[in-house]
Amino acid sequence: MFRKITGMTLAFISIFFSGFSQNQHVSNKKEPAEVVLTPYKTTLLADGKDEAIIKVTITDKAGNTIPDADNLIQFFVNGDARIIRIEKGDSGDTKVTTVSEQNATQTSFNGTCRVVLEAGKIPGHIKFKATSKGLWDGSTDIITVKP
Repeated sequence: MFRKITGMTLAFISIFFSGFSQNQHVSNKKEPAEVVLTPYKTTLLADGKDEAIIKVTITDKAGNTIPDADNLIQFFVNGDARIIRIEKGDSGDTKVTTVSEQNATQTSFNGTCRVVLEAGKIPGHIKFKATSKGLWDGSTDIITVKP
């Protein structure tokens, strides 16, 4: 049932497990790498009232949300739409910034925030972009159609 352990086997076991020493320092700190945009709607009515919510997330290289990220994010709208609101925070503490412009700046909170776009009255193509210094940009396209 049991095999005889030789000196060579013990040396292998010692070398193999030396990499799992408790004295090693392992950092769990993740570095922000990208701004990820997730639109909840990609088609809007060009009626001057329809809205799209876009979730903005700061992620690491593996796509994991960075929960302590508070990066300054710049938002740009190209097309007939405007940013009417930026919401940051979790369900317990939501801070809302009223904007009413095509470009805006906001810091993320716990690695996320939400931007609310309002369509204009001209059907067409809207390009929404979010940038943050040192990170890959995020962008998404939204189409507006006649009501």
